[in-house]
Amino acid sequence: RHVVQWGNVNVGEIETSWLFIQTTFEMVGKSRTVGISDKLRKYRGNSTAKGHIHDNRHMPAQIDINGIYKGMERNATAIWNPEDGRIRTVRTPSLNLKKVHPLDDKVIQGSIDPYTAVLRALHTIKQTGSCNSSHNIYDGLRTAELTLHDLEDDLRHNFLTADRPDAYDGAVIACGLTSKPTGGHQLK
Repeated sequence: RHVVQWGNVNVGEIETSWLFIQTTFEMVGKSRTVGISDKLRKYRGNSTAKGHIHDNRHMPAQIDINGIYKGMERNATAIWNPEDGRIRTVRTPSLNLKKVHPLDDKVIQGSIDPYTAVLRALHTIKQTGSCNSSHNIYDGLRTAELTLHDLEDDLRHNFLTADRPDAYDGAVIACGLTSKPTGGHQLK
C-alpha cells in the first residue's frame, strides 16, 4: 500500500500486488482518492497487467484498466499477440476525440504497458547501474514516451530520510523521469 500525499495531506492510495512465477509476471493494482481530494474529484481505478520473460527481457501480454471518475466508467483491455507483438485493444466507451488527442496506431504498435516498462527500467538499473532507458508505453487509453535518466552523481546515490509518517527511509538510487504524452491525453 502506498499513500499519495500533497505536503503532509493524504490525497490518494495505491495498492499493488506483484506475482512472479518462473517466466511469468502479474501485477494487480487499485487506486483511489482519499480525504479532501475524494470530496473534490472522486476517483476509483483498477488495473491488471500480465506478461512473461523471454531472453531475459520483460514482455507484455495483456493490460486491463478501468476507472470511475465524475460518475463515468472507462475500461480498456490491450492484448499483445505473442507471435508478432501486434496489439489489439477493446475500449468502453470509445475515446471522445472532442476531449482527448487521437491515438495513432503507428505509435501504439511497438509500445509496452507501463508496468512492463517499470520492470525493464529496474532491470536496466540492476544490470548497468544506470537509469538511462526509454520506453514507448500504452495502457489501452493513452500513449507516452517515458524516459529515465541519470541525475548528477551527488544526487543519484543517496540516503533518503523519512520526512513524514510511513515514508521510506534508506539508501536510494535517484533517477530523473520524463513522460511525454503522445496520444489519448486531454485536449487543453
